[in-house]
Amino acid sequence: MVSLPADDDRRLAAIGGALLVASSFLPWATVEAVGTSTTANGLTGIGYLTPVTGVIVLYVVSTREWTGFDTTLTTAAGALTLGSLALIYTSLEHVFAVGYPSGQLSVSAEPGLPLAMLAALLVTVGGYRGLRRIRGTGSPEVAP
Repeated sequence: MVSLPADDDRRLAAIGGALLVASSFLPWATVEAVGTSTTANGLTGIGYLTPVTGVIVLYVVSTREWTGFDTTLTTAAGALTLGSLALIYTSLEHVFAVGYPSGQLSVSAEPGLPLAMLAALLVTVGGYRGLRRIRGTGSPEVAP
């Protein structure tokens, strides 16, 4: 049986890491051109980084101490993944459809890509909150 970490920050990063892995198997984009269509998931192209990041985050959160290095690694992995996913999302309409007359090529995002972006955000926030707590730069809770 899998158990979530007791620490809120680690739990948030673990949920994000698990969602990164799961979202890789969902469809990310559909391309329709001249009467045919194809769907790609997170296991194609640069999308391979997403499940790898998810596995690394799950390893760090579940087997290592939650030190400054671990929280920094988790924050950086989540932020870099979020940035690459945002680049993919932005590129769907603006890069892949260039050079084709309108109406002949349609590229649309599927649910897996926004879910992966949300998961990367959870990893980033969990790591950053843990980093703030460990370095003593304040409580991650919002003051009234």
